[in-house]
Parts: sequence; C-alpha cells; structure tokens
Amino acid sequence: AAGTISAETAAMASASASASARQVAVGAGKTVHEIEDSEMSREERMLSPLVSPSESPNPSPTASPTTLPSRPKTMKRPGSARPVLRRLPSRDEAQKAFCWLGWSPMPGSAVAEAMERCFPGTLPGSALVARTSAVLGTKDITPENTIFGSSICADEINMEPGDMADQYAKLFGEVFNMGGISGAPFVGKTGFSAFSHHVPDNGNVLILFGPHVGITSDGTIGKYLRHGQHELSSACGAVSAAFAQCCAGQCGPDFADPNDMQQTWLRDQLAPYCQEIQEASEPQMELVYRFYNVIKESIEAIVNNDFGSGKLVLIGGIQINLQEPNEDHFLPLTFEIRQKGKATIDLLDGLRL
Repeated sequence: AAGTISAETAAMASASASASARQVAVGAGKTVHEIEDSEMSREERMLSPLVSPSESPNPSPTASPTTLPSRPKTMKRPGSARPVLRRLPSRDEAQKAFCWLGWSPMPGSAVAEAMERCFPGTLPGSALVARTSAVLGTKDITPENTIFGSSICADEINMEPGDMADQYAKLFGEVFNMGGISGAPFVGKTGFSAFSHHVPDNGNVLILFGPHVGITSDGTIGKYLRHGQHELSSACGAVSAAFAQCCAGQCGPDFADPNDMQQTWLRDQLAPYCQEIQEASEPQMELVYRFYNVIKESIEAIVNNDFGSGKLVLIGGIQINLQEPNEDHFLPLTFEIRQKGKATIDLLDGLRL
C-alpha cells in the first residue's frame, strides 16, 4: 500500500536502530556480557570492556559473563596493543562529540534528523575508519599485511580528499577499485581474482562496498549540491536514473545498450522492485536499501578465500554524502571476517553505539 516501506527495508532500518543502542564489543561480533543494554545498569555500561574477559591479558578466573571484576583494570598506556576498559558513550553523547569535532551536523538540524530517521546508526567517515582499524587490529589485520579494495560508486563526491575511501587508501597505502557507477563490483570474478592474488604472503584482503545517497542541508534525501553548481543534482545519479527509466518502462532487452552496459545492468536489477519503491513512504530511502542488497549479492557472487591462508574482511553499508563542512557518513550493515575452513566472524556490533 502507498505510504509504506517494504518489510525488508523496515527490518534493516529497525535492526540498525536497535543495534545502535546496544553495548559495543570488539570480540567476535557480540556484546561483552551477551545481554541487552536494557538489562544493564548505567554504571555497568560505562565500564564495559572492549574485549571479553577471556581475551583480557589477565582475566579474572571468577568473573562471570554478566558481572564486572571486583577490581576492573584501567586502560592501557598509549601505544599498547589492546585496551582493556573503554567508557561506552550513549548515542546522543557520541553525536554531540562528532559535531564538536566538525564531522557531523548539529543534532536536531534537518539533515541530522533525516539521517537518523532513515539511516539510524550512521558513523562519520573518520570514526568508521578509526573504529574498524581498532577492531581489526585485535584480529592481527593491519596495513602491513592487508590490501584494500573499494566497491563504491565512481562519483567524484565519493573520492574527495578526506573521504572514507581516501582515508582507507592512505591507511593501507593503495586501493584496488572494484566499483563502477552505482558501486556495483563490475570487475567481476576475474577482477577479484587478480586483486586478491596481490595479497602479501599469508596476508589479508579488505573490501569496502555499498551504494551512496546524498542528503541536503534541508534534509532532502537523494540530492546533493555539487561544487560550482547552483542547482541540486541526484546522488546516486546512476541509480536514480535507472529507477526513473524502469518506472517509464525503459528497461528490458529492447533497451539494452552495449555502449551503456553498466546502466543496462542497473535497470535489470531494479526493474522487479519498481512498484514497491514507488509506493514507499520514503522512495529514495527504499531505493538505496534495495540497491545495497543488490551490491551485497554481487559481492558475495565474486569473492572467495582462494588467495591463501589469510582473512577476507567485508565492510558493507550505505555511504551518505553530506554538504560541507560535514563529513560523509556511513551506515554499516556488514562487518565480517571470513577465513578458509573457519566460521565467519560477525563484527557488526563492534561498530554500534
């Protein structure tokens, strides 16, 4: 029915919103005490460790999963390998801190409210890079033993100095570009095979993937004011155009164009969902969530662990382009480690506040 969003998209947004209120834990993608935040006191949340007692250098033999040690350890000195205690800020506190740092919009502003309403749980790009690096460091995944690939849209607003992709590329030294327009991994199986075989001996592969969407200063979703222009334009332009073409019936074999293969592919992927997107209460939100699933399925179809004994790290989500002076943000929806012969490690809770 009109004025609704799909159950799938609602579930994704709801899961993101609820997860953002849960306790953060680095270890193995689960909360330290394995209980919901609502069951914990404020004092327990503030003292919650980043690593589980079993991972701590000197775990208390009597500490239970739901109780704090009688003498909690202090944070390690700067430069030490792994912090033991870290105060967990509330989402509101974190947003205020991000704003104070110049990364995020003012809480309560139109753009902040639109982002929280449609993409709850987003992080500024700088926070995402810092947090994922810290989490992966506890798993011995470092710039020295890891290569970085990016499957995000080729739009220049995603490649600006200081943006997430730029920060990751500088951190890891270089980047293998996997994505075309929209962020879909058009390099395919051959491209991933070539990239993954550049990995250091016994090293790891890290891939950042997902679509992007603009939010203007007045909270309009799907638009962006580009440098030197006076009129808003679409972001992502390719995905928005493919959606409009499908709605106008301009899709299918009769509209295939060998000189526009990527856009032809986008139309074919979106055509089955056009009516649901049109009827959603927030069509641009529905569109970008739908296309995230398209990109994730494409990533799943081409990646593997055949490059050696190392780990494959997938960081997937929705990149949100904000107007200056704010940083671009990212809604993490996938954060996991895969290794041949071992169970996948889900680390998504490690990115939640």
